[in-house]
Amino acid sequence: MDREKFLVWCVVKRNLAKNSIKHTRQRYDLLIKWLGDRTLTAETVESYILYLREKGLRNASLNSHIRVVNLIDIFERENDNDLNLLKKISYFPKQTKVPTILSIDEIDAILQVEVPYQYRGNKHTYNHSLDETYRMLWWLVSSTGCRIEEALNVKKGQLMLGLQGKGKVIYTDTKTNEDRKVPIPPILVFKLHTFVEMLKPTEYIFRSTTGNRLSTTSAEEDIKKRADLAGIQKHIYPHCFRNSYIMEHYRRNTDPFTISRLVGHRDINTTLGYMKFDDDDLEKGAENHPLFSRSITPQRLINKLKEAIASFKLDEDFRFTFNQTEGNNSFSFTVFIK
Repeated sequence: MDREKFLVWCVVKRNLAKNSIKHTRQRYDLLIKWLGDRTLTAETVESYILYLREKGLRNASLNSHIRVVNLIDIFERENDNDLNLLKKISYFPKQTKVPTILSIDEIDAILQVEVPYQYRGNKHTYNHSLDETYRMLWWLVSSTGCRIEEALNVKKGQLMLGLQGKGKVIYTDTKTNEDRKVPIPPILVFKLHTFVEMLKPTEYIFRSTTGNRLSTTSAEEDIKKRADLAGIQKHIYPHCFRNSYIMEHYRRNTDPFTISRLVGHRDINTTLGYMKFDDDDLEKGAENHPLFSRSITPQRLINKLKEAIASFKLDEDFRFTFNQTEGNNSFSFTVFIK
C-alpha cells in the first residue's frame, strides 16, 4: 500500500482536517510497524486491536485506530481491492471519563512551584530560564483554558499585549481549524511583556534550551513534577487546566455559549457536558429545597460565609473576625475588616 497516496486521498477525498491527518498518519505508521512482514487482513487487524487493548488503551483511543483501519479499507475498495478489514471487529462503546478538576488554590500552588532544572553538563547550576518558560506556559493554559498544543504553538506575533494590562492571545492551530481570540488576565499581560521582549514575531514563545518549540511530552513531564512538589495527589495532566477553566466559569454562572467560544468547542453540548461532573452544584441545588434549607444550622451557615469570604484574595492587612451568639435558633455575627 502506498502511504503517500493514502494520506493524499484522506485530504482530498475524505476532507480530513490538519489535526486529523496528523493522528491518521501516526496510527497508520504504528499499524504498519506492528504488521512487519504480515499481510493486512481482517484477521491481522483483529490481532492488532487486541494488542492495543492489552496495552491498556481506552475505548476512545481504540476507536481512533479502528477509524484509520476503516479509512484504509475504503481506500483499498476504491482501488478495486476489497479487503473487508472490519469483518471481525466493531467500535467499542463510549466510556465516561471523569475529568480532573483543580481548585484555584491548587492551580496557584502549581504556578508558584520552582522546578530545579539544571544546565546540560552542569549539575551545580540552576536553569531559571527553563523553569520560567514552563511556568509561563501553565500561566497561559490555566488563564485561557486552551489546549496544550494550542499554547505550545503560540508565536510572539499572536500576542496582543497592551500597556494598560489589557491583552489577548490569538490561537490559530486549533482542533476546529478556527482561529479564536481569548482575553489574558492583566497580571499575565505584564509577565508576558518581559518574557517575549527579545523574541521575533515569528518565534515560538515556549522554547527549550536548544531554541526549539517545547514538546507535548516534556510539558506533560513538567506538570507532573510541579504537582508532586506542590503536594497535589490528583491525577495531573495538561488538560486538567482546561477542565478546571471551564468548570470555574460554569460555577460562576458564565453563559455556556460564552464558555464555548472562549475554549473553542464546536458543539455547545461539549461545554454543557461538564455540568454532570460538578458535585458541588448538585449539593447547592439540593439545598434550594425548603425541607433541606430549613435544616441548615446557624453554625453551618456561618461556615459557608467563612468559606465564601476566604475565597477572596486580600492583602495581608485585611482580617476577618467572627463574633456569634446562639440561642433559641437565632444568632448574630459581625465581620471586621482591619
